[in-house]
Amino acid sequence: REWMDIKAKITERNMTSIVEECERGEDTAVKAYAEALKFALGPEVTPVVERHYTAIKTAHDNIRSLRTLRRSA
Repeated sequence: REWMDIKAKITERNMTSIVEECERGEDTAVKAYAEALKFALGPEVTPVVERHYTAIKTAHDNIRSLRTLRRSA
């Protein structure tokens, strides 16, 4: 039982760290895409960057929700 408790604590800490690191990476990507959209990228590039930005923003929000759930558990 003690070993299982220790293993659970280590795993929990690692999973939390992984989720937090993923969120940090997504923060950087969201900011970079938002900054890129401030420029005139042209009619061929702008829709692609907008789609990517939307997808990254969605992933970021999902990771944030996962982090919130893990912290409240």
